[in-house]
Amino acid sequence: MPAQIRQLTIANQSTQTIIQSTALKPLFLRTNAELKDAWVSSQSRWFDVRWVLDGDVPGQSKGSRSIKWDIEIADGEYLTAPDHAEMLDWLRRIVWSCFTSPARGHLAAPGSASQISSGTKTLVRWMMETKRRTPVELTREASWEFVEELRDLLDAGDDSDLSRSQVSPSVRFFQRVWEQAPVIKIERASTMPFDGQSVEQAVSRVTSREIGEIPPLQDEVAIPVLNQATFFVQYAANDICELLHAFQTATPPNGGVSRYPQMLARQKAARAFEFTILPGASKPWHPRLFEPGEIGNTVRALVDSLKAACVIVIQATTGMRISEICGMPFGVDRESGLPNCIENRQINEGLFELYMLRSKLSKTEDTPRAVEWVIGLRPMHSKELPLAVQALVILNRVAELSGVTAQKPSNPSVLAGFAFGRGFARSDNGIRNPSSNTIRQHMKRFVEEWVDLSNLPDQSRYAIEPNDLVKWRESKGRIIKSHQFRKTFAQFAASIDARLVEAIQDQFKHVSLAMTMQGYLNTAQLAAIGKGQYIRARQSIFAHMRRDAPLAGRMGEQIEQHIPADFKAEMQRLPPAEAWKRVVAWVDERDFKLFFAPHGKCNPLNPTSMRCHEVAGTTDWLPQPPNYQTRTPALCAGCKCFVVDEQHQDFWIQSYVEDTKAIRCAETPDGYRAVVAFVNTARGLLSKLNVDVDGLDQRIDTELAQLESKEMGNA
Repeated sequence: MPAQIRQLTIANQSTQTIIQSTALKPLFLRTNAELKDAWVSSQSRWFDVRWVLDGDVPGQSKGSRSIKWDIEIADGEYLTAPDHAEMLDWLRRIVWSCFTSPARGHLAAPGSASQISSGTKTLVRWMMETKRRTPVELTREASWEFVEELRDLLDAGDDSDLSRSQVSPSVRFFQRVWEQAPVIKIERASTMPFDGQSVEQAVSRVTSREIGEIPPLQDEVAIPVLNQATFFVQYAANDICELLHAFQTATPPNGGVSRYPQMLARQKAARAFEFTILPGASKPWHPRLFEPGEIGNTVRALVDSLKAACVIVIQATTGMRISEICGMPFGVDRESGLPNCIENRQINEGLFELYMLRSKLSKTEDTPRAVEWVIGLRPMHSKELPLAVQALVILNRVAELSGVTAQKPSNPSVLAGFAFGRGFARSDNGIRNPSSNTIRQHMKRFVEEWVDLSNLPDQSRYAIEPNDLVKWRESKGRIIKSHQFRKTFAQFAASIDARLVEAIQDQFKHVSLAMTMQGYLNTAQLAAIGKGQYIRARQSIFAHMRRDAPLAGRMGEQIEQHIPADFKAEMQRLPPAEAWKRVVAWVDERDFKLFFAPHGKCNPLNPTSMRCHEVAGTTDWLPQPPNYQTRTPALCAGCKCFVVDEQHQDFWIQSYVEDTKAIRCAETPDGYRAVVAFVNTARGLLSKLNVDVDGLDQRIDTELAQLESKEMGNA
């Protein structure tokens, strides 16, 4: 039989016939050379990027019998790339063995191919994200880590429950890899995934867990992450944008457009670029670029880091979902310099400008629709844009420098960029809108590469489980979830003023207030139902009992005196999680609340003595929140309801230092009597918090001496 006719005959065989005809030597045990012309169905070969299997079930769609191998791992990076050939090879063999030689249970039916494909995609993305490449790395510990990450991997956020049908394919395929590894004769992990539990039991860990289990970020993690993201937005952005502009516009001396001369011109422009030396620094914040073969990738990595920093800033200061941030349209109004999706409005009789952002809401919607979010506020005539607005301006600038226009790609997002994982696109076809998964990967990479978490302690200040920061230190922050910024934003807003709960509901576009309360103001980390003022009370009392963290202020001293010594000693002996539960019960039983402000907390146990209400004329014998219109640090400091703990230490240090310098520099100190009184109050509070005030005085002496020396030099 001629080879051409023979090949056609094989190609016309069904999947079932192929399985039967290759039973003596299954395809998954053949070499790649033997698989070169192998078919898996009447229309798909082994090395095709998509398998469409044959089935005879009436009404079964072609899609349900399909397996896609061109899985997108990151922005423009696919499993079918040469770098991932080894992983793709064992995955194909595992999947085919499910249809021909299952280690347990029945043969997988062609109609289940799409479910297997879905599970494969989720597992591949997770393995790439966690830097795993082989079945031997899919251990028992890894299986539970995978389950905990599923909500984020499936882009479910944490304000909607996942169905079993959404979760099962991913968990089942993880289990299948472990079961089928010996069948295809490759090594697997020595421990069973999911502790030997069934797939159904493991799925229940995801689908039956409480909504809102993803916790907010611990302060020890959130602060360095947000500080570094803010640094990129406010300082590094200008350098990176100028570098990108120089790189993109560089042309060969002869004006040619061929690839190699243009690449050399771009490398030369990048090597010539000098990064800025920031105030107080002795060298640029980033070294010069020298490696010829890596310069393009380094420039691209800096651009991706800047975009990730902007997304972190926007999400942490607005609480928007990643999908909503991806929906922000590209474009800037040339007259105002603001992005087209931003509108500023005057409020409070022209005292402030409110910035509103328009993007698309897809969560809970059949069809995405345009809605508004509050993105910032500033006093009228201020020249400082709100931080999130700055980030959005930068994203538009980066998109424009990257070649994005109003038409390319179609309906461009402000996050539109390069379609490839490395380097730069050489044509308009290489620029496209991003996926949510791609943006999350950039955010994780930003934390890993730019945020130093190596000096984290083993345990956070308000830990309710032992060594809760070790995993952050060891993973270099890659375990971060984008939704944690949303949680952190909600908790901070509610802690400042519990009346903001409905505003948070509106900002988060929740269908009900119950969703906001359950999913965002009560997390597993905080362990009980309650509003922001209860949260702060629990944290403050917990820190005081566990670590003898001092409490200052008139109410702080009363609290210290009224906590039974034996109860406090018991809390120090118990494991953190058990101690936390006991403290929560103790605080809630007494209806103990603390209303947060940067300078301190208010515990309105003596409502008739609340100085903010006395000044406003709103005193009542019933407990009530502070009067936010009259509440000031100086007024609160002498109030019987005032509590200061270590969370407010930085505020009082800064106040003490700045006001002391102002008094000592004043020509007529007599006019500063109120300030002197405030400085004395600050000194007393800081001393109670065990701050070295004498050290602060030495710092003030040094700074004033430096200022005087500088002024004499200028004279």
